Amino acid sequence: MFRSRLVLLLVFTSSLYAQQAKIQQSPRQALIEMFFSGGQAAFETHLPDATKLALVKAGAMRFGVPMLGSLGFHGNGQVGGLQIVEAGPILAWSRDPRTGEKFQVNIDTDDLMGDQAELALSFHTFKGEVEDAMTTFYPKVNLKMALQGGVWKLKEIGLGLRLPLDDPEFLKALTQTFQKQESATSGMLVANDLGILQNAEVKYRALHPEHGFTCSLQDLAIVRFGHGNSSALVLDRALASGTKDGYKFAIGGCGSPPVTSFEITAVPLQAGKPALCADQSGSVKYSADGLAETCVANGQPWEGQRATGLGVVAHFVPTTAGHGSGSAEGTRGRATVVVRMGENEFTPARLTIAAGQTVLWKNTTGGTHTVTLLPERAVNPGDAQLPKDAKPFDSGIIPSGGTFRQSFTAPGTYKYFCSQHEDNGMVGEIVVRR
Repeated sequence: MFRSRLVLLLVFTSSLYAQQAKIQQSPRQALIEMFFSGGQAAFETHLPDATKLALVKAGAMRFGVPMLGSLGFHGNGQVGGLQIVEAGPILAWSRDPRTGEKFQVNIDTDDLMGDQAELALSFHTFKGEVEDAMTTFYPKVNLKMALQGGVWKLKEIGLGLRLPLDDPEFLKALTQTFQKQESATSGMLVANDLGILQNAEVKYRALHPEHGFTCSLQDLAIVRFGHGNSSALVLDRALASGTKDGYKFAIGGCGSPPVTSFEITAVPLQAGKPALCADQSGSVKYSADGLAETCVANGQPWEGQRATGLGVVAHFVPTTAGHGSGSAEGTRGRATVVVRMGENEFTPARLTIAAGQTVLWKNTTGGTHTVTLLPERAVNPGDAQLPKDAKPFDSGIIPSGGTFRQSFTAPGTYKYFCSQHEDNGMVGEIVVRR
């Protein structure tokens, strides 16, 4: 009897040991492999069998897995400088070498309950050693995992957000964030204004080769996109007046005819904003002190947009990825181009962008507009055109001050219009290059 019990005990112990030996990872280690390893196979390993089966049946495995995987930070040990921590309250962190700003993922809860586990993640940013108050905006992530066949599987993802609306520090950070966003938008608008002026200069020189460029805004104010008085003016009234978007514009640096060079400066009307400047080369620079002379003499390249004689052309700007995907898309930024909607015109009316970029239309009038590329709605069939592989789009009614975004992936020419003012010549064109 004793021997029988001893044998049973040994068999049970051996079985338990074998099961534990088979479990090579903790829930934390499974989480790191799932979201930080960079491989789709590793991510799939920790998906529930039912989830994988559903994706396979729907034919969506190659779409569903990357979409779910975008919740994490893929890479091989490091992602954009992301450091993985195997133990302790910090799961991962990275530091931007340019600004010194630190991004950190904390593991606030790591509870193991037999074959079930619950983990809670929070995200933080630090400037120096002080945590940014805007961390409050970041969602909390709650994960539930279960052990299946010796492998930890992700069973549930929960997101939570807390906004302390009466907290003074939170309100201060919120105000600062909105101010930065407004400043960035203002800078994009002014850079576009400079591009429009450069475009007008190129057209003026083509019309007056004996004179060349001009340093007179009055000369540029009568330049049109096409031939004849029915064609739209390149400059709107505000830009022709020299004051627009909170900036004062001026043109200088013109020599004797034929003029071959010019300097356009944009000086802020309020302190605290940078000055911008541009010349005949198509480059745009800025100076943080807000002075035109500093911008012309020692300005730094304006990252995000550059202008050419063909109109405003956005370009790729490398960014240091403190966090995010480890793919090429995650390590390179794409500039957003702003198109302003006036009374009866899009400004710029024609622009060139790279495939994958986004255009933001902003209604700057007191009325309403649309951004429409639906051939069946065009009064003039020539006002609506899109590449073969592209899909038509329509913004719907855009109220005063409203915006509309559209990304362009298929190369080719897109011609669009405002459905309310097409008869008045409110049409636009976007050329998307590979």
